[in-house]
Amino acid sequence: MERLKDSFDRLSHSSSSADPRLQPTYSAPPVPPRPTSSHRQPTSSPSQRNHTLFEAFEWYIPSPTPKTSTHWARLTRALPSLAAIGIDTFWLPPASKAGWHGSNGYDVYDLYDLGEFDQKDGVATKWGTRRELEGLIEAGRRAGVGMLWDVVFNHKAGADYSETVEGVRIDPKAGVREAQDREPCEQLADLKYTQTDRKKEISKSGEIETWTGFNFPGRKGKHSTFRWNWSHFNGTDYNHKTKENGIWRLTGPGKKGWAKDVFDEPGLGNYDFLMFSNIDHLNPEVRAELCHWGDWLASQFPLAGIRFDAIKHYSENFLRYFINHMDQGPGRNWFLVGEYWWADQTVLKGVVDRFGGRLKLFDVPLVENLSNMSMAKKGDLRDIWKGTLAEVRPECAVTFVQNHDTASSRVRPWFIPHAYALILLHHLSHQPCVFYGDLYGTCGPPPANAPHPPPPSANFTQTFNPPCMGGSRLHRLTLARKLYAYGPQHDFFDSPTCVGWTRMGFDRGGNGCAVVLNAGWGYAWKRMYVGRERVGERWTDMMGWSWGEVLIDEGGWGVFPCPARAIGVWTSREASGREWVDGFEFDDDIYGLNEEGSSKRR
Repeated sequence: MERLKDSFDRLSHSSSSADPRLQPTYSAPPVPPRPTSSHRQPTSSPSQRNHTLFEAFEWYIPSPTPKTSTHWARLTRALPSLAAIGIDTFWLPPASKAGWHGSNGYDVYDLYDLGEFDQKDGVATKWGTRRELEGLIEAGRRAGVGMLWDVVFNHKAGADYSETVEGVRIDPKAGVREAQDREPCEQLADLKYTQTDRKKEISKSGEIETWTGFNFPGRKGKHSTFRWNWSHFNGTDYNHKTKENGIWRLTGPGKKGWAKDVFDEPGLGNYDFLMFSNIDHLNPEVRAELCHWGDWLASQFPLAGIRFDAIKHYSENFLRYFINHMDQGPGRNWFLVGEYWWADQTVLKGVVDRFGGRLKLFDVPLVENLSNMSMAKKGDLRDIWKGTLAEVRPECAVTFVQNHDTASSRVRPWFIPHAYALILLHHLSHQPCVFYGDLYGTCGPPPANAPHPPPPSANFTQTFNPPCMGGSRLHRLTLARKLYAYGPQHDFFDSPTCVGWTRMGFDRGGNGCAVVLNAGWGYAWKRMYVGRERVGERWTDMMGWSWGEVLIDEGGWGVFPCPARAIGVWTSREASGREWVDGFEFDDDIYGLNEEGSSKRR
């Protein structure tokens, strides 16, 4: 892979520095027979701009030290360049105070504390202070970049005191997979499980001690006077009385058990409980308080929307109730997307249909397809959209390649350019999401015996993984989406190892493009139609991996080359903005690792 990358870099440098008169022109036979193209109508109009979401964090970002910036400050500095390449929405990490000072925020402690109060060993969250967060959001507002809030409604952690309550122990097994021979890229939905059931009780109801008391002493009632206690939860994973880990369902007055309207995942029977102190969304006090928090959040910041964490683990009825509540007030125009981690098109389609399309979902089946293709010995690119949410509900699918949970574990590095070309430039992908680690690199995972996440003093440079494509190509794909991926589409999915498509552009704005994906081990060509109005134009590869020009023939067709295991994104060398794109240098050194002296690390 490194040798392949080096050859791409050499091609790029030779293309940019060579005399254009010496570069070859691809315009004549030999070419394959003209393929049949499938004409599909555009999903946007000339007045609409393509949107691109950016997941603005990764799991191993180090906590700040006296010599380094907070993440909010780091993102504020990076925001202008991200806006320039077409990013118009940041998906922020959980901004509320977590169970401990170095946490990423998914073990939420106090929803109202955004780095404002001295709680959990400090004022700031891992990401910074509330004032720094306000600065980031204001910078985004000025630049036209919206902010998507990551909401964790499933559980709470880091309680202030324990309580003695009644509870029953539940079968803790998490659906152990049966031992069997299977392909490493086998889909999650196809795995077989042993028969276990979280609805099964393995003890009688008895006295347990749970950490379920939250009075937020550092906040002293500001923003909300609500105090959480055992009655607001239905389960826990620790009995302090016996110092045991496990799963206990709380019993006693008013307790109705697990929520029934959650996903009955194979092997679990009911997946309401996920971790920590599990919130009881059937409790009317809980529902009222969470809606109050939503109103408060909307009053504090001009947000673009919400990303709901782990929605298959809590009441769908409550989520619908919360969304309806926000839609009647300041959240009516918010973009809403949920994480429902299951690789089954039918299941995800059912969810978005039950929400009437108001809630979007991350396209997990597509990630599975991308992963499978990247690992398969004989994968078929023609099936890449098969079984995905985008295939049947493209307007409700948020497409992505990697995220903070899956980085380095799913899509193989060689296929990441192909995957991003698909989600950024294909018309089925209405709302793609670019991962922080693929633009800036990741700071982990750390060695097996190291703390997780790394403590503030950790030298993360020892575990730093550079971004995909060397950090010098992904921004070209986002720019291609911003400038050229518009209009009707023609698909040329006529080979298992090499596919392509063209976007025709619009009369006013948007010049169109031609995209080739080559998963084979040999150089490939794809003859594709770009329109009779393009006759005589000379097109070049924005990625810099294929040198030379393609001359569009009298019928509006061109023969577009692509190196082995690579991609090509072609557009007219005279296209609007093309000179700026070719000269744009994206700074992927967000931590200042290439600067001299550790004191300059950002």
